[in-house]
Amino acid sequence: MVTTSNTNDASTMDTISDEDLPTPSDSTTIVAPRTNKHTHTVIFLHGREDCGTWFAQDFFDPRSSDGRTLAEIFPSIRLVFPTAKRQFSARYNHEFENSSFKDAFKSENFDIISQWFDIWDVRDPEDRKELMLPGLQESIRQITDTIIEEAQIIPLERMILGRISQGCATAILALLSSEMHLGGFIGWCGFLPFQRSIEALNTRIIGNKHELSGGVQGILGLNQGDPDLESGNPNSEDSKIEARVGTTYTVKDAEINQKEIFTSGSPIPPQAAINTPIFLAHSEDDDVVPCKLGDDLCQTVKHLGFNVTWKKYKDGMPQIHPDHGVDDMSLFIQRALNIYTAN
Repeated sequence: MVTTSNTNDASTMDTISDEDLPTPSDSTTIVAPRTNKHTHTVIFLHGREDCGTWFAQDFFDPRSSDGRTLAEIFPSIRLVFPTAKRQFSARYNHEFENSSFKDAFKSENFDIISQWFDIWDVRDPEDRKELMLPGLQESIRQITDTIIEEAQIIPLERMILGRISQGCATAILALLSSEMHLGGFIGWCGFLPFQRSIEALNTRIIGNKHELSGGVQGILGLNQGDPDLESGNPNSEDSKIEARVGTTYTVKDAEINQKEIFTSGSPIPPQAAINTPIFLAHSEDDDVVPCKLGDDLCQTVKHLGFNVTWKKYKDGMPQIHPDHGVDDMSLFIQRALNIYTAN
């Protein structure tokens, strides 16, 4: 059953029909495990101009070769669908201001949409890339907070993060800029913002998650605006992700203070996050995010030292592949999390 809740409230609510779908908001949609035992969590981010509830509804359309949804295959998994905040779109504003119906609809906010970050041209993410920074900074913090909350219930190594299109782009940067060791990452039809800058980082980052996270934080400006962050003050609360997510780190401090995740009782070994397995998939006929951008994302994260499973389909458009997507994801989840599927 698909339910909605505030980020801090996982209580079950009524099933939402297609006719009653809410407008995009800050709410998070949660699909509780089908069994009484909650063993793993999957956090999925929707694409641009979508919301958690809509995405959760669409999520159950594709099925495995034997007719099951992902929730039916893994009944002990809790599915979490955060919602992006509504943000100003520079491109939509430009198109509206130069349209013939500008005066007739001047009171409408066509340039305020649900998106994880603003972007000028998804087919060329390097164009006016400065537009992406404010939204990425806010959204990465939002997703990190969601992971922190889930880490109070389930260890990080039992979580999977990821999803589709702009949600995939946001999630992969959240992974690269943090020192979180997750059970896995799943990305469909994605791309990597600031790819050239990330690829240009010093070669010492390869295979070293601490160096990588600091470098990506610098590119995204996540370590700016706070004197303690910029100076690397280890006593700054804002310069750390506390032991709640398993690792405490400072942006410029070379020391990593590994701590135990209180839900698992086992420490994360240094630099373990670089071993977070990644599943990426794209369709060649994707007319929203070109498949080449997905291939570039795959090659970059491989270069950074991650273990990547790459699936490319001839068709399927910008979505989970209707014929093979669930089967391929299920096999990856089973191997990454060492979790058995339901019969």
